[in-house]
Amino acid sequence: MIRRIARVLPVPAAITNQGIINYNDWRDFNLVNKKSSLAGWLILRNLRDKYGLPVNSPDKILAIAFASDKDFNQAGLLRIKKIRELFKSADDLEKLSKYADEFSGVVYYDDKSAAEKFGPAILNLNNNQLSDTIFMDNGYYIAQIVARENGRLAVKYLFVGAKTLEQYLREEIAKIKIFVLAN
Repeated sequence: MIRRIARVLPVPAAITNQGIINYNDWRDFNLVNKKSSLAGWLILRNLRDKYGLPVNSPDKILAIAFASDKDFNQAGLLRIKKIRELFKSADDLEKLSKYADEFSGVVYYDDKSAAEKFGPAILNLNNNQLSDTIFMDNGYYIAQIVARENGRLAVKYLFVGAKTLEQYLREEIAKIKIFVLAN
């Protein structure tokens, strides 16, 4: 009976403090999984909705969108913005390293490794040019190409950590309450 009604009306199958899970979503969910799997699925669904991402979008894209969200990562975003402002007067990343979580002097990367670590935009930088803020799933980079030698990039960078999607999920799953209305 519930299945027939659920085809026409959105019938709730579970109610949580993160939202309602309708019967059609509940039916597709593997009930063998524990509370944390259901809670994690619901939290990720809500975040994808918030960022306007499709349901099947890769978790990496969702994690970068989360790291970029000032609602969750205000402190990290303010720190990286301040570092960029200070760079205008300092002109050297090393002088600003005390404001970052990680500083790397010159490190050599091939093009593929540099693009994996900093994104493909790093390959378009000129020598001594500072990158825009590079948003990754675990934080923010500011990189500078020091030189290009023998097909390798000499890069300096600062890194400021962000609250990750995994950390947020663990915190929210621990707090979630689920009331099951259907079997």
